[in-house]
Amino acid sequence: MKIEEWLTGDIKYDSLGQFITCNNGKNRICDIRGWGAISHKFKDMEEADKFQDSVGEFIVLAIKEKLQKIQDEKRSVFVHN
Repeated sequence: MKIEEWLTGDIKYDSLGQFITCNNGKNRICDIRGWGAISHKFKDMEEADKFQDSVGEFIVLAIKEKLQKIQDEKRSVFVHN
């Protein structure tokens, strides 16, 4: 099995649980950790919370961009053959 075959369905960040899922929420990909380190960088805990969420959303976007790149490369090979 290839990674892109496992990462199916909608990939989302859950801000309440601080984790990322695929397959429409059925498979947990990872937890967003580091609250201790993050919270020490901010005076306002609400800002720290928003930052942690932005990290989760950033990772989701990176995964989606990588999956799109893989699909584009497959289409390119298919079109050129």
